[in-house]
Amino acid sequence: MRLRKELPKGFYDYSGYRAENIRVIINDFFQCCKKFGFQYCENSLVGFENTFLEFGTAAIGRGYQFEDNKGRKLMLCADSLSSMLRICCKHVATSDNNLRIMGRVQIFRYRRKAYRNWSHLIATMVNESNSLIAYNDLFLVANNFLSKYYGNITFEIYVYSIFETLFETYDIDKKVAFQLMHNKLVKKEVLDNFELDRIIETVLKSATNSDGSLLVLDNLLKVYPLLQDVINELRDLLNLLSRQGISYAIVWDNFKAIEYSSGVCFIVKDENNQIIADGGAYNRIVSELDEKIINCYSFACSLENILDKYNYLILDSNINSIYLIKLDCSSQFFAQVCAFYRAREVNVFPICSDKKLSKVLSNLPKNSKYIVIGKKEEENTEYMRGFE
Repeated sequence: MRLRKELPKGFYDYSGYRAENIRVIINDFFQCCKKFGFQYCENSLVGFENTFLEFGTAAIGRGYQFEDNKGRKLMLCADSLSSMLRICCKHVATSDNNLRIMGRVQIFRYRRKAYRNWSHLIATMVNESNSLIAYNDLFLVANNFLSKYYGNITFEIYVYSIFETLFETYDIDKKVAFQLMHNKLVKKEVLDNFELDRIIETVLKSATNSDGSLLVLDNLLKVYPLLQDVINELRDLLNLLSRQGISYAIVWDNFKAIEYSSGVCFIVKDENNQIIADGGAYNRIVSELDEKIINCYSFACSLENILDKYNYLILDSNINSIYLIKLDCSSQFFAQVCAFYRAREVNVFPICSDKKLSKVLSNLPKNSKYIVIGKKEEENTEYMRGFE
């Protein structure tokens, strides 16, 4: 009988090359952030219950709530942003200087019992006086890091600042309006507010009938001249992203959850149109906690998503060259693997052969490092490698 210790579903032990891959991925992220002035920090996994709940209802029902031996109500971290912002709020309370921090945050989710655990890599900045520089640096951090692992990526931008300005001008409750937009209830007769319907219809119509993001902004400016400052700022950001080769698209008819979001927010998608990260301005969440307006920008991605998607990758820094053998995977997938290693200055020797695998392996130089890439590898299961 084999002795085996069970872990709750969604919790994992890592060993061997996977643990080493985690270390290298985290180091990649930290090195990328340091270029833009971020400092490394560590934060506690547990906090007072009211601290988490003040950041919004997202934590309710997802975190593990309990009492310590003194009867104080505590909660395990259920959201990476609220966890990092505890550090930011301490800084804001004692200093007016800006702060840029980065870290790995453990996330726990509970449904009566623990059912999920994973890590977020997150970069957060507060008290930034120049929003254009803050947005630009945040986009660059996300683009430089994620493109290493996912290749071509696209940013879908949600422009909350335009709607926020209009809602404030027409005295419309922003939180209610965004909730209605997010749940797509505006078309239903649930809100007797002509201005809200008119604003949303005008914005969506302008976006639908225009080609290109900048032309949409021009059309909106004709209808709502009061948006001039907001649109000029957004135009500068889009031009900056274009000059730096960052692929983006403005999304007008769909909305992220607005519990935290404000200003300009984004999600990042890979070539398969899968969401791999998100970020942007989160002034609302900090302002509600600290009761004053504080500029806050953040970006986060899942460490486990990167690790699981690329479990065939060898991230050993001592590897100078490798043979990649295409067995029966798609050409696109094989090309992505080759591109990954070349981006890390590893000499890649791709082999596409109709010969039997044993024959191909026997022809390799002695002690060569190699990976056989097949359908199983493309589906993120076990793979064959020539060394450990």
